[in-house]
Amino acid sequence: MPTTSGTGSEVTGVAVVTFKERRLKFGISHEYIMPSLAILDSILTLTMPPTTTANTGIDALMHAIETYTTKSFDTRIKPADPSKRPIYQGSTPLTDSLAELAIKYISKYLLRAYINGIDLEARSYMHLAAHIAGIAFANADVHILHALSYPLATLCMKKNIKVPHGLAVGVFGPATLKALSHYLPEKCQTILKLLFNFTPDCSVKPGNAWKVLTTLLKLLKFPNGLTGLGITEDDVDVIAEESLAQKRLLA
Repeated sequence: MPTTSGTGSEVTGVAVVTFKERRLKFGISHEYIMPSLAILDSILTLTMPPTTTANTGIDALMHAIETYTTKSFDTRIKPADPSKRPIYQGSTPLTDSLAELAIKYISKYLLRAYINGIDLEARSYMHLAAHIAGIAFANADVHILHALSYPLATLCMKKNIKVPHGLAVGVFGPATLKALSHYLPEKCQTILKLLFNFTPDCSVKPGNAWKVLTTLLKLLKFPNGLTGLGITEDDVDVIAEESLAQKRLLA
């Protein structure tokens, strides 16, 4: 029974492990981690503080965006033995439709839930959106945002900077969308249109999805990029190098 609307862990085979002694954080995945039963009750989320609402909501949004823009199932290397297929299969028309719906709901209801925590309609749709995004990425996979988030979280632990997972993922969102717009212009244009739920006045231009996401993050009081977290240029090199170790996410 999830009490936040973010991870979608009730429908995924993923767990995040933190070794506090070593100040190390990473994700593991296996079919045995997949829950056999999930119960969603949005009333349990009514007492979430605004900051937690923002961080978990952006985590769900990044799940949907990454699922939507990950490699498709027919471009991935097929294992010789079908029984040894990885838990993630790449994007499909089904996961695309789920991701689109999750983005639509989050862009419409996240700010409402952030501003008014007892808005049960907003909480219910955010809970559903996180769940839908979880189903989508449990089949398709996430990619660069999560690959970058783990070394960032590890670095911040070493610096004694508290960075929730949703913040660690979301801070890379605008730059990632900007880069993806050159390779997946049609999908990024769809993301842009879906994000219009909260800002219909934004100019509809290909490649502008990252600008709309930046606006949303500002409204949710996210820090201004990595510098807002106290990350230096030298730290960026460390994050980039260590993110390359996330082989599954970058495959």
